[in-house]
Amino acid sequence: MFYLDVFMSAGIALLMNVLILVYIGKYSGFRKSLSHHIQLTGLFGLILSGVLVNLSNGIYCSNVLFFTSIMVMILMVFIDYQVMIIPDTLNGLLIFAILVGRFLKLDHFTISSWESGLIGMGIGFGIFFLIALVTGGMMGGGDIKLMAVLGLWMGAINIWIVTLLAFVLGAVISVGLLILKIKGRKDMIPFGPFIILAALLVLFLGDSIINMYLKFL
Repeated sequence: MFYLDVFMSAGIALLMNVLILVYIGKYSGFRKSLSHHIQLTGLFGLILSGVLVNLSNGIYCSNVLFFTSIMVMILMVFIDYQVMIIPDTLNGLLIFAILVGRFLKLDHFTISSWESGLIGMGIGFGIFFLIALVTGGMMGGGDIKLMAVLGLWMGAINIWIVTLLAFVLGAVISVGLLILKIKGRKDMIPFGPFIILAALLVLFLGDSIINMYLKFL
C-alpha cells in the first residue's frame, strides 16, 4: 500500500503542477508562463515532498481535499504576483473545498467551530472592506473575498492572527524587495501573497504562533 500511496501522491502533485502552468498561461500568456519553469519545478519538488509525507499513511479524503486547497492558494500567489488578480473562480473553489470539509467534519477543516468560522468570515471581510474604502480601493476585491473565505475556514481568533501577520510580512518583504531593487518605489506590490503566506503559517504553525502572540500581549 505504501508504494501505491507514493504513486498516487506523485500523480496528484504532477496533475496540480500542470494545472498551475495552464492556469497561469490563461492570465499571462502561455509562453510567459513557461518562463517560470524553474520556479514551477522547484514548487513541484516542494509539493511532492510535502504530499509524500502528508499522505504516506493513506490517500484519505481529508488529505486530498486539504492538499487541493493548499494548491489553490499557491496558484493564487502566482497569478496575483504576475497580474495582480485573485480570480473569483479560485476563491469559489477554495470556499467549496472548505464547506465540503466542514460538512464532512474532516480533520484539516474543523480547526474552528461553525460559529467561530462565520464570525471569522465577517471579520475578514469587514476589515479588508474597510481598508479598501479608506484607501480608495488600494485593497482589491479578490483580497477581500479571500479574507472572508479564510475567516470561514480558520475562525475568529486565527483570522486576526492572519491579518496581523500578513501586514508584518508585507512590510518586511516589501522593504526587502525595494532594497534588492526587485521592485521600485512606484511599483505596485500585490497583497494577496502576504495573506496566503500568513494563512499557511497559521495552518501549519498555528498553536506556536498563537502562544507567541499571547505572550507578547
